[in-house]
Amino acid sequence: NPNPNPNTDPDPDPDPDPDPNQVCQTAERAMPCRSNVQLLPLLEALGGEVAVDRLLELADDERQRVLELGGEDPSPRLLKALCARSYPSEREERRGGAEREPIEINMLQAGFKPRDEPNLAKGIAALMSDRIKRLRLGSFMIEDSTHVMGVADPTGSLLPDTICVVRKGEFMCADKEVLLYRSPGQHPGDVRKVRLVPPPDELQRALGSLNKRDSAVIFPIVGARSLADQMAGGDLDGDTFSVIWARASGAVRARPDG
Repeated sequence: NPNPNPNTDPDPDPDPDPDPNQVCQTAERAMPCRSNVQLLPLLEALGGEVAVDRLLELADDERQRVLELGGEDPSPRLLKALCARSYPSEREERRGGAEREPIEINMLQAGFKPRDEPNLAKGIAALMSDRIKRLRLGSFMIEDSTHVMGVADPTGSLLPDTICVVRKGEFMCADKEVLLYRSPGQHPGDVRKVRLVPPPDELQRALGSLNKRDSAVIFPIVGARSLADQMAGGDLDGDTFSVIWARASGAVRARPDG
């Protein structure tokens, strides 16, 4: 039907040239992953006594780090490491970004001492209590690991069940078996044993020069089933994954597709 009023647009478009690309989050975070109540039982079931003993060692290391904060001159770097999260909290996800660091870190960096500043001492005591509570719930740092965003191999040069890892602009050039996990997977098949490989030449050329804000685990795009999908139905639209090459991972047996 013709427009009865030629001076009006029957279907006005308020944004004639919208940008289809929207940034949800950036891939610059790369930190050691932390265990959780879903991951621990899986590692225990798949790795047996060897994995359990190593996990207990890691938990005790975390306890010792927390207790060090109770000294007269606690390290701001240690406090910052203990407060870092691998997985964003619900509050962070709602706000669309990371929460600010505890003010106690800034106070320690500025030279304040807990023995001279009651508010600082009170804040550190509260943080210690919170970390001990988290430790009892199974949350502790797993050394020799990283937690980064997953992306697809743009070249198709990675083989099935192999991955590449970039941490702060640097490729991990080791060639070894590692564990791959996506929180909050609860099935043994959600822990995958894959091969960490140096980047193929084609992939390295495609990515070009990287900087310190670039961190990711690169997944292959070949194979019968997406590797990310094998971990609790994950995908590569912003999901983050834990890559673990700690001694506890060596005892974990490979599982068939979950």
